[in-house]
Amino acid sequence: MIAEEILARANGNAQYEWNEDVAEARCSLPGGARVKVAANETQREVTATIEWMGSGTDDRKNVGRYLGPRCDQASAALRRGGWVVATQSVSTQTAHLVATRSCIGLAQKVIQASEGIRKALEHVTFT
Repeated sequence: MIAEEILARANGNAQYEWNEDVAEARCSLPGGARVKVAANETQREVTATIEWMGSGTDDRKNVGRYLGPRCDQASAALRRGGWVVATQSVSTQTAHLVATRSCIGLAQKVIQASEGIRKALEHVTFT
């Protein structure tokens, strides 16, 4: 349930899907970004995965020029939200970030965790 709360707060009023079987919330945003927040009870952590994939109609040269720095900014936003960035990969038309956060004490820091995701999404959303 904490994963759902984090994504609901991070996306404001955006629609998201909740899969109770795997304790995972996911959402696709205009501009190509997708986010998944999943709870791993055995590891006692929450994992946030943010991906961006070009639509094929984007100006490849401009997107490629800005995607790396934008992904760096997204990683920094996640870290400010208390997340540990485990994976960051960028190509000319894709970005992939994976960050984790301990569940211990997270209930009191849901807003901080949500803000980190919200701000990270702002950096990897191209409209």
